[in-house]
Amino acid sequence: MDDKKSKLDKWKIKTIDTSEYARKFAELLEENGDKTYFLQGVWGSGKTEYLKEVEKQSEGRLKFVYLELWKPKINQSLSRSLFAAVSPWKSKLLTFFNKTFVKISVVGSILLALEGLFPKYKKNSIALTLTTIAVIITTFINFANNKMINTDNILMQKSLTSLRGGIRKTKVLVVDDFDRIDECTQKELYKFFNAVTERNKKRNRYLTRCVIKIINLYRKIIWLIRRTPNENFKKLSRGKARIIFVGDLGNIKQAKNNYLRKIIDQKISLPFLLNVQSFAPKITEMISENLDSNANLSFVEKLFIDEHRTLRDANQFLSYVEDEFIRCEKVGRVQIDQQLFVIYLYLFHKNSYQKLFDDWQKEKEKSDAVKMTEAFKGQDSSANSILSNNDKEAKSTLEKYQDNILSNDKKYPIEFKRNQVAYFIDELVNNRSILELDELINRTDLLQELFHLKDDENNSDYHELYQYLDYMPDENYIKIKSKLDTIAITTMTSEIRHVPNQLTRLVFNKENKIIEEEQPIGLKNNEEWCINKIAEFFNELRKNIGINFPMSEQLYIYRSCFPIWGLYNISSVMGRKEYGGFNRYSLTRYLSRSIKQMENNPNFGKQDYDAEILLVQLGYTPVELNLIYQWYPGIKLPTIESKANIIEQLSDREYRAFWNTYLWNIKQARSFKNLNFSYNGRKYVDVVIEHYNKIKK
Repeated sequence: MDDKKSKLDKWKIKTIDTSEYARKFAELLEENGDKTYFLQGVWGSGKTEYLKEVEKQSEGRLKFVYLELWKPKINQSLSRSLFAAVSPWKSKLLTFFNKTFVKISVVGSILLALEGLFPKYKKNSIALTLTTIAVIITTFINFANNKMINTDNILMQKSLTSLRGGIRKTKVLVVDDFDRIDECTQKELYKFFNAVTERNKKRNRYLTRCVIKIINLYRKIIWLIRRTPNENFKKLSRGKARIIFVGDLGNIKQAKNNYLRKIIDQKISLPFLLNVQSFAPKITEMISENLDSNANLSFVEKLFIDEHRTLRDANQFLSYVEDEFIRCEKVGRVQIDQQLFVIYLYLFHKNSYQKLFDDWQKEKEKSDAVKMTEAFKGQDSSANSILSNNDKEAKSTLEKYQDNILSNDKKYPIEFKRNQVAYFIDELVNNRSILELDELINRTDLLQELFHLKDDENNSDYHELYQYLDYMPDENYIKIKSKLDTIAITTMTSEIRHVPNQLTRLVFNKENKIIEEEQPIGLKNNEEWCINKIAEFFNELRKNIGINFPMSEQLYIYRSCFPIWGLYNISSVMGRKEYGGFNRYSLTRYLSRSIKQMENNPNFGKQDYDAEILLVQLGYTPVELNLIYQWYPGIKLPTIESKANIIEQLSDREYRAFWNTYLWNIKQARSFKNLNFSYNGRKYVDVVIEHYNKIKK
């Protein structure tokens, strides 16, 4: 039981200690009678708990009587409700007698009717007497219910007497949630409290004189009853009504007509400790501690403060956070900040959450596309904004948070935009957690299987591991880099011209990125530096793993696994490609001379990967598709004609590999002019197509 309670306490902000403030308020109530107070606070801000603490701090000298007129119950007058609150046992007793006499009158009427129908029936004088009394009382009650007798006034006077009475305890009437009471009942209360105030003024003089005489008597016999002068004044204050209104002034319908100013003597504010600025930091601290996260959650604190949330809101929010991350097992499966924002929308902005649920992302992408199109046309896209007319010039604070927090944040777990369902409330998440993926990485056998899979195979572990590694910060990736490098190179050398999957390419792409970022500042020849660094990387792998592979195979890994073809940058104009220092043009420039000597090998053309030697020298693609001359003006590449004899000597596997890379598609061969030269009395392009198709068959 204690363990369960401690777990609940982990996700709940404990009751804030307001005992010192409550004690002062209790003293104020004891020493000041015939006064009305208004305890200001929004719904859920802790007003009721604070009043309970005030009653506790009075150490039994105050008794709070709660009048809750806002609760749905049987329709009854204000005086009856007040009497039921002030004197609950008397009210229940009256109700009991009321129902009892009605039943007696019904039973007695039946008995009298039976006597009339059956004359021989023995007459019962007791039944007649009880029936007569019951009928009289019931008739009286009916008169009262029909307003023929003003019982409301009687009950009201009894209630006032009870409020002013009490020798041991001073009663305090608390009108709870006054702002939630309907306008008609509020007006009745205004009349009632005006009457109380006028009546008290008349009685105060008389009561004061009487109590002063009593105090003088106490002073004469002080050796018998030891009381302080301060307590005497508290005694003086007894016999006077104390009334506390509880609610939010901003929601009271009659506040504009100054009714409150006439009947309220003093406005009391809740202690600052119950203000959102006091407990908001505890929300983020509790989440960070329980989820063991160092994510920046300052937006949660700021949202609670900006929107004036209450302690009840905070504990409700924490309850949902626990439910989503613990019960639905979303720890490590969703991004914490994005999930917290979705929970916040669900609780406090239902319409915004529904908009997300109805595929908010599609609306935003559509809006962004419209803006981009109009930007190219030189038009102003503000007229087509998805915001309302009032928000065209500036987005609301909440929308700015939404755009910022639910942005395309490339890290694992997958962000909201690409995995919306996982972030919706009460949805179960099927993807692996970070902890589970870390355990998978430690399993070498499973990793090897994943690195050998094809991209089109439907394997959730493969795709989740790829995303996890792709978004992994460099400082975390460095810790597992050696293991992944070993598996990647082992996979590539496991068979001739192994086709790498995205996972294998990712490992080598990350190596390229690490080397690019290590470049010395002010380096003139960054391309040659990158090529040498990557060559050192492969030499290190040969040494550590004990695998020996030729330079030609290394060139194949360059081409199939490294980003030598450039990467598209969406943010650049028209989506142009961007090239790092390690690219196909730099490889051709800096490696052509050294690898040309490999052609002198007597077995050249019959060995695996020999096609890679020719591709590097020729710049990988025909002249029409090659930008190397723009990169390196004055460079001279060998022509395809000068290499035709060597190409035709390639083995079948290498021949196909060469043309698949050089032309991309053999069907496009006739569109390239550099293949239209004469070779053994025929157009070389015809020779190539015939040779290629023959191998294919």
